[in-house]
Amino acid sequence: MILVTWNINGLRSFQRNYSLKEFLDHHSIDILNLQETKLADGWDIKKKLLLDDTWHIYQNIASSRKGYAGVATISKINLAQLPIDIPNQRFREEGRMLLFQYQDCHIINIYFPQGDRTKKDVPYKLEVCDYITEMVQTKPGKWLIFGDFNMAHQELDLARPKQNLGNNMFTAEERKRMAHLPQIGLIDVFRATYPNDQKFTWWPYAYNARERNIGWRLDYIFVSECLKDKVKRVEILKDIPGSDHCPVLLEVEM
Repeated sequence: MILVTWNINGLRSFQRNYSLKEFLDHHSIDILNLQETKLADGWDIKKKLLLDDTWHIYQNIASSRKGYAGVATISKINLAQLPIDIPNQRFREEGRMLLFQYQDCHIINIYFPQGDRTKKDVPYKLEVCDYITEMVQTKPGKWLIFGDFNMAHQELDLARPKQNLGNNMFTAEERKRMAHLPQIGLIDVFRATYPNDQKFTWWPYAYNARERNIGWRLDYIFVSECLKDKVKRVEILKDIPGSDHCPVLLEVEM
């Protein structure tokens, strides 16, 4: 099975210039998890992307602000969607998460809060991370977590770690939360597969950062430790255009 995570930074704007259907077909994707879709009610994903009825569409649209945040999952597999019971009302209203069950696996598609340059929303981000941690620890089964975490874990995960130490997305508190995930049995599959590779998934639009490869690895796939040996490949598809993020692909035996 091939699963992908991608912060598409506006599905409507992406589709005006590129074809998501071509991307799905070219990579033989079974489940595509999109973040920051920026959709509003009434935009028909299946119709706009020219997808046939073999595809299932799941989405969470922000109710607090039109065309903001939001996530969507496009799947060849009929997934059982589960409710999200996080007490934080802001998180619920920003449409940042989808939760599914497939066989004995739980699948999360999540778009973490960015945190703000002033770091005023870092506590909000950490609260979401704690919620995910508690969910994994209390719900039995295997876990696959896909999303834009808006956090970099190690110095290897950004081009300029010394200059960004303590800044939003690379604070000590955020790195500590990321470090806690392996302690509860979650594996960062890219880092487990490529322990010494420095590859990024997000580049600022300014300063030709993408061309100069001055970026951050903010988009992650975590799987339960028991699934580690089922992973066949993981790829950062850095040459796919259309967003300031690039897709991350996982092939796993399910």
